[in-house]
Amino acid sequence: MFVLFLGLFCAASILSLVVADGVSLGYEGEQLKKHHKYCIVGAGPGGIQLGHFLKHANRDYVIYERNGDPGSFFKKYPRHRMLISLNKRFVRENRSKEFAFRHDWNSLLDVRPEGQNVPPVTNRTDLMFPHADTLHEYFGEFAEEQKPHIKYNTAVQLISRPEGEGSSFVVKLARGSSEGKQQVWKETCQEVIVATGIFRPRGARTRVDGEKYLMGYEDLPEKGSDYAGKSVLVLGLGNAAMETVEELHKYTSELHLFGRRRPLPDGSYGIRFAYQTHYVGDIRAGRFGILDTYLLKSLDTFDFNAFDDKVRVAVIPCMGKKLCIWEVSSDDCADEHCKKNFDTGGQDLDYTLSLGQWTKDASYGKRLVSILKKYDRKYADKHAALLEAGVKHAVKPFTFQVDDSNPAMDESSFEEDSDQQETLLERTYRRKSMGITDKVFNNSFQSVSINSRLLRENPELMDALVPLLAHGSGSNMRYPLDHIIRCFGWAMDTSIFDQTSVPVTTSHKGKYPEIKDTYEAKHVKGLHFAGTLGHSLDYRKSAGGFIHGFRYTARAIFRLLEEKNEGVPWPEKTTSLMVTHEGRCPGIDELTGTLMKRINEASGPYQMFETLGDMILFEVDPDSNNWQARYMEDVPIKHFDEKYRNHPRLFWVFEYNANFSGPKVLSPERVGSTSPYTAEHSNFLHPHLFYSAPRSTKPSLKHWMQEDIFTQWDNSEVYAPLARYVAHVASAATGNPRLEQEGAFFTQQPIDDSCFSTLEQSLLAIDEALDQEDEAGREGQEDRPASHHHHHHRHRHHSAHKQEHEHSQEEEEEQDSDSDSESHSQDDIARSVASEGSQEAETDREREETQREINDQGKQQIKEDPEIIRAAKEETEAEESGEDSTGDADSLLEQDGLQDSFIRQRRTNVGQHHLMRRTGK
Repeated sequence: MFVLFLGLFCAASILSLVVADGVSLGYEGEQLKKHHKYCIVGAGPGGIQLGHFLKHANRDYVIYERNGDPGSFFKKYPRHRMLISLNKRFVRENRSKEFAFRHDWNSLLDVRPEGQNVPPVTNRTDLMFPHADTLHEYFGEFAEEQKPHIKYNTAVQLISRPEGEGSSFVVKLARGSSEGKQQVWKETCQEVIVATGIFRPRGARTRVDGEKYLMGYEDLPEKGSDYAGKSVLVLGLGNAAMETVEELHKYTSELHLFGRRRPLPDGSYGIRFAYQTHYVGDIRAGRFGILDTYLLKSLDTFDFNAFDDKVRVAVIPCMGKKLCIWEVSSDDCADEHCKKNFDTGGQDLDYTLSLGQWTKDASYGKRLVSILKKYDRKYADKHAALLEAGVKHAVKPFTFQVDDSNPAMDESSFEEDSDQQETLLERTYRRKSMGITDKVFNNSFQSVSINSRLLRENPELMDALVPLLAHGSGSNMRYPLDHIIRCFGWAMDTSIFDQTSVPVTTSHKGKYPEIKDTYEAKHVKGLHFAGTLGHSLDYRKSAGGFIHGFRYTARAIFRLLEEKNEGVPWPEKTTSLMVTHEGRCPGIDELTGTLMKRINEASGPYQMFETLGDMILFEVDPDSNNWQARYMEDVPIKHFDEKYRNHPRLFWVFEYNANFSGPKVLSPERVGSTSPYTAEHSNFLHPHLFYSAPRSTKPSLKHWMQEDIFTQWDNSEVYAPLARYVAHVASAATGNPRLEQEGAFFTQQPIDDSCFSTLEQSLLAIDEALDQEDEAGREGQEDRPASHHHHHHRHRHHSAHKQEHEHSQEEEEEQDSDSDSESHSQDDIARSVASEGSQEAETDREREETQREINDQGKQQIKEDPEIIRAAKEETEAEESGEDSTGDADSLLEQDGLQDSFIRQRRTNVGQHHLMRRTGK
């Protein structure tokens, strides 16, 4: 019985039967260890960012990393160690952390509470472009919490799905050296997310015949000092090439750059500068120093159209370890084999190469021809020997040819300078008028061409011809090179996919995978791409191929997986659109306020412009049967637009003007709009809102905000149009015209009470300064000279003496006659009353003048504040109807959080205080 059981167990092992806990044995002794819900391939920044979200959601996941630490790519790259991602450490005061994150291009999104999170890169270095080691160190600390979930030194060899769609993926893993003892096993996964980046260097076979003589960017030393005094050619016109040039040209004797023109946004071809295209993956301004050393005549050269029109570079070793090169086209092919394989990257093909031209009958020209004839006889003898041996189709290879039929002044010597070619007469007259003497060019020249095979097979001949090349050609490549460096970028590695069961297809010439708007593989359900590989959706549009972009797309993938597998909806904020019996809709104010806050702070839509944005979905609440708005942040625009096509929906994104590129970005026309009314003409990054009706594929209501260099949209001229637009959209979505009626919402942006607190503090400071001035004035009076005090004392003494004398006279007159006394007494009372009345009248006039100034100021405030007008109108209507609306109004104000009455009172208090202080009343 035991033997039978053992036999059954062995059979099950051979068949790789997966047991309930996901553990079993696989073929050839491979152990199938475990089943995971989410398997992430790669512990680079994209992988550990997604893992961070999964960890804090308590999901079952694992990360496979072939190297021994997270973010290992940055231990080696960029080769010369300086990043091109911004590390802006400071922004204007009172801007939020979320706003500041717009300008931190290196840190990841961290959901841990303050104090438990990892310090961002902005806290680690003061360099605007950090050293790559700083970033690598940061990733190590960020991923420390995920250590139990990350399997380091574990390479993914193959991803397959043997049982087809709907079944688990099988991931074949290996640990250890492929040359030594290696542990191999398999694990199964419900969902696979590949975040390996694009680390496979692109070769140069299609552009270079002689690829084996090149050094790749991936093999370069960190310091350019290894190339001191050398002549170097760099192939490529991307950031890797420019990084290399920027480091090497500090040391080289000569540096040459070959590239190709590329399509530009305006439809033309040229060099893609990031500041002109707004794509951070294009050439950055700080890496183009070669323009100076080229155009300011410092022996470096720059050929940005070297590879136009299907041109290749033929490389032939010369002078020992040096390299000689020619630019060749298919027209230079010496045989049919070359023509057939030219466009497909054929190597060691036969070309007709020019050795230059010399004056006819020149002595060194004659010597060259005589030498070449000896080699021609050598190849003729070899050909004859082949024929004698019975090789019927043996062909004598072309060796060289001399062409002396090209006089210096034939028609081909003149290039067409305009659309209309000059006639011979016009040309003669022009040259004569310029003082050019044609007879000095009345010479004949002789050109010599040679077969590239002859040079490859006879290195001594190649070495002998090198000095002649320098004299017979005007090419910038006429001198031998010490090194040629390939910098043609990267492509994704598709070798890990079993193309039968996991058919991954690529786009952009193999650089990225083909994916849906959900970051899922186009032909494989359950397979997703994060990090740089997710850039397939926004390539050359946004920042999804870089940390400051894919940190947000990783979060989007996480939320999509939560919706799909965990039943967790996309985070949202719900706002009621119910209208009160007073005709107010606080929901419009809430939506407008949320939009203003997000537009002024959100970092996701800012970096992933035109790709990620916010959505407001309008629908009827099933519980209350009232309309509501669901606000969702950082959504993939295309996916959500399709997903909710049957609903009324409003999106907003950041965008550049489609025509804002090229030299225009530095022209006087670079600013498209400075007015809300013409905001649709804005050029610089600006907000764009668009509404689509149910089942509509095109937006019907659009709204733009004018560009602002500080990306700050918080003033009244922005708020009022936005509030009206939101109300108009809500009315269109719900069919309720009351939502956009006057008084249903505020058009004046709520003012932060801290503004008034700041103003009061400033006024208190002014009070203190004025008090100090008053105190100084009193002290000054006390310190006046003694003669002044004596005069003042005498004046007071004289006045007192005069009053005493008048009082004595009055007493004598009272004793003379009672009737006179009574008469005088009545006169004194009348005079006293008149005097007091005059003083009171003067005081009243001063008070009236002060109050009039305060009232005028208040009226001006009312004119500028439509909310005060509206409130006054409502109070008047309430008084006429006999209703007391104070309670309802106060509750509304409290509900909206605006507290306009408090703000108006604070304005009045501040205004009165300042006015009284200014007038001294």
